[in-house]
Amino acid sequence: MNQTVNFRRALAGGLLLASALTCDAMSLGRIRGVVWIGQPLDVNVPVRLEPGEDVAAVCVAADILYADSRVNGSQVRVYAEPGNTRDEATVRIRSTVPVDEPVVNIYLKVGCGQAMTRKYVLLTEVPVDYT
Repeated sequence: MNQTVNFRRALAGGLLLASALTCDAMSLGRIRGVVWIGQPLDVNVPVRLEPGEDVAAVCVAADILYADSRVNGSQVRVYAEPGNTRDEATVRIRSTVPVDEPVVNIYLKVGCGQAMTRKYVLLTEVPVDYT
């Protein structure tokens, strides 16, 4: 009896381990782009798609805060573009409002059913005029 229970536990553990090792999932990379004070936000995030997922079917949304002030959703544009390979995409995040704070917070939500949310905290750059 005890050997049967141990065998079942070992079998269940092995199956869980095997399924975890072969599981592919969507993942979000590091944000790319420079945030300038006085300029509208324009950054992108690389996304690794699940096998068989189409870029056109990826749901994306973002909440943007300049310090503690939320940017109105009507002034934010978020969309997914095809990447270099079939399992890659790029999420582009743009705002029409110039950045007016030294810290920008972006809450990026990717996925339609079970969405993944990631917070990005960005420090802005100040343009320098050397003339």
